[in-house]
Amino acid sequence: MRDTTQDGQLEQRCLAALCALPPGSVLSHTTALRLYGVPLPWQLEREASVHVHLPPGASRVRRRGVMVHHRAEPLRADRLGPLPVVPPSQAWCDAATLVGGEDLVVVGDGLLRRKSPPTSLERLADHVSRLAPRARGRRRLLEALPLLRTRTDSPMETRTRLVLVQAGLPCPHVNELVRDARGDVVAMPDLLYPHARLAIEHDGDVHRTDPTLWRRDVERREMLQDLGYLVLVVTADVIRFDPDTIVRRVRNALRTRT
Repeated sequence: MRDTTQDGQLEQRCLAALCALPPGSVLSHTTALRLYGVPLPWQLEREASVHVHLPPGASRVRRRGVMVHHRAEPLRADRLGPLPVVPPSQAWCDAATLVGGEDLVVVGDGLLRRKSPPTSLERLADHVSRLAPRARGRRRLLEALPLLRTRTDSPMETRTRLVLVQAGLPCPHVNELVRDARGDVVAMPDLLYPHARLAIEHDGDVHRTDPTLWRRDVERREMLQDLGYLVLVVTADVIRFDPDTIVRRVRNALRTRT
């Protein structure tokens, strides 16, 4: 659940910043990503400045808490309520000037999420294809683009998938429905190897502290097991500090179940 209080505070900060900047200024970078509801990578979570692209020819502006970016050409702006914001594809390109590698994939997946995605993979690819050869961040974007997947639900799903792929394992399916013999939906595992009947689920803190969610998780996993699936559970600590553990477990499961 999104924190609407924080959303409101961010909107007020953005409006205050725009009032002090030239007309045609557009919210960008981490600010745009937050407004689109994209969880930021760990290293950007504490970055609190309001990022703004200034229109071409604008004078240099210095304002506390505002990070301005100068451009030689105008930017198209989308509207989120009263706020002018760079399109999601531009926000991803902006992110490539701040992070790369796995973090850039996390941001891209966040823009392609399962619920109300702000953009599509085709639009991201099209935007990158139109960048100048020497555009800042272009190489990072080209490296990240093939690793993006649609229908993700969380950064940890993405990070788990990347850990497996970078270890040389096949890319698992993302949030694919599992049905029983009658065609009824049984579960939608975070990651899935259908041919091996192997499901991988990420357990966050909310899964342990919310009794209703915990019982639902247990029931869903039991139903998967009844259908012959092996369910592996992974936590954030494993991915951050001991990723070899899940790689080893998945590799062994694929070897014995295919």
